Amino acid sequence: MIDVLVGRSLRNLRLKRGLSTRQVAYLLCIDPVELTEFEAGRARPSAVQLHEFALLFGIPIERIFMNEMPEASPSGVGGPAPRDDQVQEIARDYGQRDPIERILTFGILTATAEP
Repeated sequence: MIDVLVGRSLRNLRLKRGLSTRQVAYLLCIDPVELTEFEAGRARPSAVQLHEFALLFGIPIERIFMNEMPEASPSGVGGPAPRDDQVQEIARDYGQRDPIERILTFGILTATAEP
C-alpha cells in the first residue's frame, strides 16, 4: 500500500511541475520505465532515489509520503514546462556528472524555460 501512496505522490509532484516522465527520468539518471513503475506503485524507489526526488521537487522527503493532488494543470504551475530540447541540452552539457549536480541544474533549466 505504501508503494502506491508514494507512486501517486511522485506522479502528482511531477505533474504539478509540468514535467514529463522522460524529463524527470533524464534528470535523475533513471530509465523512464522505472519511473513509470514507481509512479504505478509496482516498484519501490530506494532511499537514495527518494532523496533525489525530494531535491528535484524542492520538498522535504517526508512530503513524498503524502499524496497531494496537483493544484493546477501541469503546464500552468511554476511557469512554462521545460522543453525536451532544453533537458537534452542540460544532459549533454553535464554528461556523466553526479545526479545531484543534475538536480541542482534543474533550477537553471526551469528558470530559463521559454513559453
